[in-house]
Amino acid sequence: MDGWNFYALSGNPYLENAWTDFPTIGVSNDDLFINGNRFGDAPNYDWKGTYIYQIGLSEGYAGSPIQFGLWNQIVAPNGEEGITLYPAMNGQGNSMSEKMYFVHLRPDSGSYVYLYEINGKLQSPNKTMTSSMFPIPHYEVCANAFQKDPTTGFLDSLSTGSAWTQNAFSLNRNIHFTYTAETQNGFCGIHYGRILLDSNKVLTSSYGVAGTDLAYPAIASLGYDSLDQNVGVAFLRSDSTITPETGIVTIDNDMIWSTMQTVKAGDTMVNILYPPSYAIQPERWGDYTGINRKYNSTIPQVWMAGAYGANTLPRRASYGTWIAQIKTNDAPYTPVTIEPIAQKNETVNLFPNPAKDIFSVEFDNQKAGKVRIELFSMNGQLIKVLFDDYLNPSLCRISFNKFMLTSGNYVVSITRNNQLLSTHKLAIQ
Repeated sequence: MDGWNFYALSGNPYLENAWTDFPTIGVSNDDLFINGNRFGDAPNYDWKGTYIYQIGLSEGYAGSPIQFGLWNQIVAPNGEEGITLYPAMNGQGNSMSEKMYFVHLRPDSGSYVYLYEINGKLQSPNKTMTSSMFPIPHYEVCANAFQKDPTTGFLDSLSTGSAWTQNAFSLNRNIHFTYTAETQNGFCGIHYGRILLDSNKVLTSSYGVAGTDLAYPAIASLGYDSLDQNVGVAFLRSDSTITPETGIVTIDNDMIWSTMQTVKAGDTMVNILYPPSYAIQPERWGDYTGINRKYNSTIPQVWMAGAYGANTLPRRASYGTWIAQIKTNDAPYTPVTIEPIAQKNETVNLFPNPAKDIFSVEFDNQKAGKVRIELFSMNGQLIKVLFDDYLNPSLCRISFNKFMLTSGNYVVSITRNNQLLSTHKLAIQ
């Protein structure tokens, strides 16, 4: 509220006739981080590497000459060079002291997510950058999307971009990230992952709809607190039956996707390249989707911005940006808990049954092993994996929230080391 202090940073920090593209930004308690990709001058525009500005905040707030450092030679353990890094700052605006994470995907490798971690504020003499890599399901860059001219019925193509990291944030030792890639149905879809730092593994999930293309996802926290991993994902959508539009989908704590919702339908097709040039070059779609959590809100909310086919003067048949505020209707998440109980045999109990909100599985786990609890429909279709982890011998109660389950009958299956322990019919009211 006290005014702004403006600073100019060079897009050619190493004085090598380079310019900076696709800058991203992250903020910790102490420092501002800006990542950028360096390219050479025309006509070749050769790749020169990525870099990170680390800038002290206190001088900038005071209007003094800023202090900054530069990180380059950003390389993963397998020798892959960093490109288009996305800072993963705290997703709920909480404290993030002397640390910043960066997520990186390489579409040409297609089987890893890379994580870089800067430890130490700018003024620290011992600050370091470390890198790690995690295997994820193989992904491919999407083909172009389609769009339909509502007047002529003509089909033109839209660029779906590349499979770089689109957005990332950190929360309670989890790093959330999202990107665009082809799904199993052959169309472009939204891909989402969580890097679990304490267990050194990655959970991934994807969302796609046959016949339509979803691209340029941006992600933000929609949880009530740091234990609640609910997220919202803004995206763009187009296919051979509709004009380009923007929407949102949510993912709950257990990585279950909601139904996608259209936020702004397109007015018309995007036709900046005239005449229509499907066979020559796809239209630029508007690849700067954004989303951010509303600060300090009691009910989790986000602000999102996405492109849509706009017929607004002076640029007819172009794309515009639609801004919307999204608020969750979900109740606070109740995390899975494991606690001891008094029980003398390996009988499995499921209660309450019928269940209205919370239901629990009790059992005496007499052997160490991988325990998996699954929920099926009455016709045998897997609905969700409720629990999948290693348990030592113990007396256990594992409790679950019914989440988005509709009323009806289900089957709960409990296995250990792939051997069936029990199945139970569960009624949800």
